Amino acid sequence: MDAVAVLQEKFAVKEITPEKYRTMGSLMMRFHLEQYAVEGLGNLCVLKTRAMLGLMNLLTVVVTPSSGKNVPFLLIDTMDMGKKHLCYVEYYDCTAGGADKDKLLAASAPYGDVADYAEKPAWYVQERMAGSLIKTGEKARLDEMALDALKAYAQQAAAAPVKPENVAGLKAFQQRMVREGNPSTAALTKTLGKEGPWSCRCKAARENMNGSGRRWSSRFSDNPLHFCELFPIGWPVKPERAMMVLWK
Repeated sequence: MDAVAVLQEKFAVKEITPEKYRTMGSLMMRFHLEQYAVEGLGNLCVLKTRAMLGLMNLLTVVVTPSSGKNVPFLLIDTMDMGKKHLCYVEYYDCTAGGADKDKLLAASAPYGDVADYAEKPAWYVQERMAGSLIKTGEKARLDEMALDALKAYAQQAAAAPVKPENVAGLKAFQQRMVREGNPSTAALTKTLGKEGPWSCRCKAARENMNGSGRRWSSRFSDNPLHFCELFPIGWPVKPERAMMVLWK
């Protein structure tokens, strides 16, 4: 699925990937990250993961409506490993008064016959909006489902109004996902370590933050969604340290 091409049908999209973090990981699990600014909508992140020497491949697509568009936060995850194929289409309504969703619900309806995947209990499951799909089955059908969901989301977002009051709820949810965890966060943390691969060379910057804290904390507050817009690929460090590495 070419998420950039889908969103480009409705919005201007510009790549803003930090080159230092485009490729990360280990021999057993490699991550390729792409980040895009979507004019009038917010942020798009695409994370491609190659694991088990290519036996397992995962794709994560995150659309963050940080402009205040009256649509939900969107997370699409696919996994292909041998004959096992999974697809998650997750909507999280962080808006102040309820997200526009008629096109999203219509896009989900044709896939009621696809088998549901029995996932493990987690805090974020109950936070999902109606129309979310957690499915397993044939890869071609799941890929079609993911593409239809993203196209419907782009259409919904293009027509939705901007409401600045939506931003606060979005930020709170993103930070909760970082702190309470999700599968992508767990995978990155397991591979890169809890402190991440940059902890040594960032020692001086951490000491600066632990001192007055003004330089880093002020940048965090001035750009409250920059770190979270990468999420929920979930950076494997605390939000403040990730900000320090990515946005210094």
